[in-house]
Amino acid sequence: MKNKTYTLLISSVIGLAFVLLYCLYQPNQTSSTSKNAFDKIRSSEPISYLIIGDSIGRGSGASKDQTKWFYLLEQSVFEQHGTPMQRNMLVQSGSTAFEGLYKFRNSSLQNIDLVFIVFGENDRKYMNKEVFYTFYSQLLLQVKEKYPTAEIITLTESSLDNENFADTIAEVSKELNALNLDMRIPFNESGKSMKRLTKDLVHPNDDGYQLYSDYIYQYLETRIQKGNKSTDIPKNEFAAKAINMETKNEYQFKDSSFIKRDGYYTSDEKGASIDFTFTGTYLGANMIRSPLGGLVDVYIDDEFVTSISTWWPFKKPRSLYIAGGLPDSKHTVSFRMKGKSSSHNTSGFHRVQISSIIVQDN
Repeated sequence: MKNKTYTLLISSVIGLAFVLLYCLYQPNQTSSTSKNAFDKIRSSEPISYLIIGDSIGRGSGASKDQTKWFYLLEQSVFEQHGTPMQRNMLVQSGSTAFEGLYKFRNSSLQNIDLVFIVFGENDRKYMNKEVFYTFYSQLLLQVKEKYPTAEIITLTESSLDNENFADTIAEVSKELNALNLDMRIPFNESGKSMKRLTKDLVHPNDDGYQLYSDYIYQYLETRIQKGNKSTDIPKNEFAAKAINMETKNEYQFKDSSFIKRDGYYTSDEKGASIDFTFTGTYLGANMIRSPLGGLVDVYIDDEFVTSISTWWPFKKPRSLYIAGGLPDSKHTVSFRMKGKSSSHNTSGFHRVQISSIIVQDN
C-alpha cells in the first residue's frame, strides 16, 4: 500500500513538472492569443487593430471621421459579425516608413490582432527603393516579432505612381507573408477619375475611402469564411538582425545662436549651425515642426544632403528621415540655418528646433 501511494505521489510530481515546463516554454500560448483575428470575428469577439502609416493611413481627405476608411471598415465588420474593432494608431501626415519604424519601436501597445501598414507615397520623395526596402521590411519584421499571431495587411496607396516603390511593397509583403492590397485596383475598376475620387489628386475623398473600405472588407470576409489562420514569417529565412535605433543628443559643435529650450536646441538666426557625430549607414532627426518653422540645410561630412522645412500648420514633434545608404563609418552631420521660411509661413520667424539625431545602435 505504501509503495502504491509512493508511486502515485511520484507520478503526480512528474506530471506537475511537465505542466510547469510547458507553460514556461510556451509563454505566448495563452487563452487570449489562441484565436487569431478571423476566429474572433467569426465568434463576434472584439479585436484590437493597429494602423501604422501616413496621412492616407489616418484618413486625411475625408470630409468627417465617419467617412474615413477605417471607420467605414469598423462599421461593416460590426454590422455583419457583431465584432467591435478597437482602433490603435501610429500615424502622421507626411511620414515615411523610417518614421513609422521609429515610432513603432518606441510604442508600448499590446495584444494586437491585426495590423495595417500604409506607406510609400511620401517615401518615394526622400529615398531610393533600396533604402525604402530596408526600412519597410524592417518595419514588417519587427511588427511580426512583437505580435507573432497578428495578421499584417500592407496597403499600396491609390496615389502611388512609382512602380519601383509599389513593386517593393508587394515584394516585401510576399517575402514576409503579409497580405498586400493594392488600392490602385479598386480605383481603376471604379471607372472614375482621380479627380472624382480624391480631394487633391493624392488623398482620397469620401468616395475614395469607401472604395478602400469595401476592398479591405471583401478580403477580410474571404478569410473569415475560409477559416484561414494568420500567416507566419518563415523565421529560418527571414530572422535578419533588426535595425536598432538610438537617439544622440550630445552635439560636437553648437553655434551660440542655438539655445536649448524645453529639450530642443532652438535658433532663429541665419547661419547658425549645430553638429553631431555618428557611426552607421542611416540618419534621422527628432525635430519640431510648427507655424514658426523655417528651412535648414543638412550636410554630412561637409557634403550637402538635403534641405528640411520645419514648418507645419500646428506644433508637432517629428522623427524625420534624412539619409540612408551611407558608408558604415563615422560621420559628422551639420544642421545649418538658411534664415528663410517656407511659402506657407507667414509668422515672420524661421525657427529650427532639434533635440537629437536618430542613428544605428552600435
